[in-house]
Amino acid sequence: MTMHIILLTAKRDGLVWVTERSAFLGAGHANFATVGKIAHFKDEKVAFSGWGDRIVLEALGHFGDRIKDGSIPLSDGDEERIKQSLRSFANDVLPFEQRQQMERPDSRGLIVATLGESPQVFRVSIVRQPVCFAIYDQLNATAGDVENPAGLFVRYYYPRCNKTIEELLRLGLHTMRLAKELNSGGIGEADAWVCEHGEFRQLTPSELARYEGLSRKLDSAIFDFLLQLA
Repeated sequence: MTMHIILLTAKRDGLVWVTERSAFLGAGHANFATVGKIAHFKDEKVAFSGWGDRIVLEALGHFGDRIKDGSIPLSDGDEERIKQSLRSFANDVLPFEQRQQMERPDSRGLIVATLGESPQVFRVSIVRQPVCFAIYDQLNATAGDVENPAGLFVRYYYPRCNKTIEELLRLGLHTMRLAKELNSGGIGEADAWVCEHGEFRQLTPSELARYEGLSRKLDSAIFDFLLQLA
């Protein structure tokens, strides 16, 4: 299982991308590994990842190749052209025998971010009829473990906060910690990246530990509040 949380700042001049590091290796108990899931092509100013099954793993490799050879145009910032290119790619990489008639659009797909002073983020489903959205609000901000109730935290608080990088890190990492608590068999340790002032960087372990501590303090404050009402 994979989960992604992508949150843009109020002015859409920065973003926070929170994911996790688990990877299922096959049938059996404890067959999980810890992996990085976000690919960052610094020269091309693109970051991407995915969720779903083995089809997505293959698609990620092909997508990286096409970014390198320039066959998927992302740099001009034209939203409609980018979405069309991503839908065409999704259609190309889905094997014919996997084209199920009624498959849900959130079954598998890619998240693609074009980076810089005004980053854009897209999610494209890799299904029989690919759907591509620009991510800019709470409705498409989470992908992957769609049944995880922790996603409601983003749905509620993201439109109500000021959407600074600091707030979005707290929101995203708290949500991911809750997601892991609710699905410890499928969600791994948190990972987070930030695009700010045109630069895309990964949070350090010490930074992640700070936000985990803040998340646990929030839990404690909620429990204290509940106990006061008892």
